[in-house]
Amino acid sequence: MLAEFVANEAPKLFTANMINAALLHYTIEDTELTEKMIIEIFGKEIAKHVEGLTRIKPHGKISVEESLNLLIKQKRYDTALIKLFDRVHNVQTLAAKSPEKAKQIIVETFKKFLVVAIHLECYEIEEKFNEICYRFLYKDKFSQQKQILLFTMNNLLLFPTFENDLDQTYKL
Repeated sequence: MLAEFVANEAPKLFTANMINAALLHYTIEDTELTEKMIIEIFGKEIAKHVEGLTRIKPHGKISVEESLNLLIKQKRYDTALIKLFDRVHNVQTLAAKSPEKAKQIIVETFKKFLVVAIHLECYEIEEKFNEICYRFLYKDKFSQQKQILLFTMNNLLLFPTFENDLDQTYKL
């Protein structure tokens, strides 16, 4: 799912190795594959991305925030970009999470991932984070605002016709 999202949403930003790493992003955490095995099968570059995406490090498991901070400190922006897209996918599935877990994901997203998206000048990702998280937090209000906006936009579409009629009638 992540690799498909990455390939469709930002093909200009991603290399084939990054898309392969997106496919493998949880393998070290969730399977018996090791970084060494990934190097043997897929090569060093993909393995380096996958290692950067995993939260399991030689000294133990680290938080999502620590993992992202580490990538930024190491200037591994390409791997951080994969992590940002993974987070977009995570916030798209908030409804499947418990309210507590969803809130934790939203807080992490606003505290760290949004800042990194802005830093990397990924404004479309920033917009997605804002839209999805606010929609989740303010479901009722978001729905009402969307209805008002659609009503307003539909009425504005009528305005150019009215304006043209005025121009023709009064020869403006």
